[in-house]
Amino acid sequence: MYLEEEIIGYRTNSVKGRETMDVDITEISVGKSDGSTYRYKKEQTRSLAISFILIADATSEYQDLARKFKQVLSKEEQHFIFRDEPEVYYIGIVESIDAEPIIYMEGVGCAGTINIHCSDPHKYAVQETTVYATLDNGYTFGVDYKGTYPTKPKFEVTMSGDNGYVGFLDQNGHILEFGNVDEADGENKQRNERLVQLSDFKNAKDDVGGYDIMHPKYGSNGELGTGRISTGGYTDDYLILRNSGRPYNTAGGGLRTIEIPVDSQGEKGAKNWYSYFHLIFYAGAMGQTGEMSIAFCTEDNKLIAGCNWFKTDKTGNSGCYQLIAYQKADPGSPLMPWKVLETYYYTTSHIHEQNPWYSDWGHCDLRKEGSKLTFFYWGRYPSYVIPEIEDMICTKIQIAIKEYDNHSMLNYYGFNTMRFEKLNVNYWVDSPNLFAKNDKLEVDVNTMEVTLNGMDKSSIGKIGNDWDNFELQPGTNQIKAVLSSWNTTVPTLKLTYREVFL
Repeated sequence: MYLEEEIIGYRTNSVKGRETMDVDITEISVGKSDGSTYRYKKEQTRSLAISFILIADATSEYQDLARKFKQVLSKEEQHFIFRDEPEVYYIGIVESIDAEPIIYMEGVGCAGTINIHCSDPHKYAVQETTVYATLDNGYTFGVDYKGTYPTKPKFEVTMSGDNGYVGFLDQNGHILEFGNVDEADGENKQRNERLVQLSDFKNAKDDVGGYDIMHPKYGSNGELGTGRISTGGYTDDYLILRNSGRPYNTAGGGLRTIEIPVDSQGEKGAKNWYSYFHLIFYAGAMGQTGEMSIAFCTEDNKLIAGCNWFKTDKTGNSGCYQLIAYQKADPGSPLMPWKVLETYYYTTSHIHEQNPWYSDWGHCDLRKEGSKLTFFYWGRYPSYVIPEIEDMICTKIQIAIKEYDNHSMLNYYGFNTMRFEKLNVNYWVDSPNLFAKNDKLEVDVNTMEVTLNGMDKSSIGKIGNDWDNFELQPGTNQIKAVLSSWNTTVPTLKLTYREVFL
């Protein structure tokens, strides 16, 4: 907001402090030598003084304006933009307002100074700038940086094929590395093999009347199918519920079961595996209900682990996400052959801060390594050790999507990505790598945040990364991207930065 437009009667007379520069110089004196030896300088904080006038036609109106005036300026650090310099902002906090009352024939008011303290002495471009790698056949960025103070960039790499390593090297020799530069795509003793993907489910027949391993009492006479969903500017084809298969008991819908194919060595099933899936679970109105699940199972129909999303709230907008794993139950025991490890509650809205399963941010994954299960939920990786599952082998995967009690169904729920990888297949020739085709690696040099497909992957960064010194300098810059030596496909390389000024 501009104060002049938000508070009618306020006017800025002048601004002092925008063009000042104050540095603290550190130097040392040596013996009887003349003068001193310069060591380094440090920019001091900035102070802005805004001369203003605030007037109103009547005292009561003036008091209302004065209260609103102070309310707007009493917040924590804010971005301050001046109308004669609309392309940049300062970050500061109002530390005082000095004002004296004035009286006009036509009204009352005050005149004074707003004093803003800027702990950060720089000013920043309102708009970020984006450039793509166009030099060296698409591997090098050329950046004409017009700021007057160094800035730290953000990188986005969209893979066009499998890859195991990404590095960035600037013209001054500073380097950032992610993945493993020695990860090979050729002959190795072990590899991970992708054995199932969502297209397998889309092409499979409905398991009509089949045994839903996670929910054996629910109906499975319905039908799944493919439907296009557009949300928040993100559009894709999803596996969704087409027909719920009424009548049913309590809940019912469609079920599809995929037998995992043999690996490259002819072995069936996976003891250790990783699965990534992307989904949507969204209610367009209060009281809508629905459920969907993905289950990883043994040949004899034991559930090893799985994820379950459901909304039974018939009046509000509360949904649940459950992490599920096998538990041993003796014959005749009232215990289910699986247990809920954790239940998370969230709001099934379109707001990112409320719903992790909407638009392009609906990422999820699940990994089994021996007796250890690692799930994903909203930037965290809850893990559990369950000794009973260590030697259990996954041979089939089920996806089920259901409705409840003939009730109004959720607007959108379903999967648009799913892939299943068997880990550590012996004596392999080619393997999926850390980065797969269309994976998106994002690196923010300023915050040192690293994400892959929207999920935190800080662990793939090299410990010795030169985060502190990797920055764009005023003038011409070149930054080269380096990928695995065996990579033959050029990724889409994007660099974004915000100009910083003294």
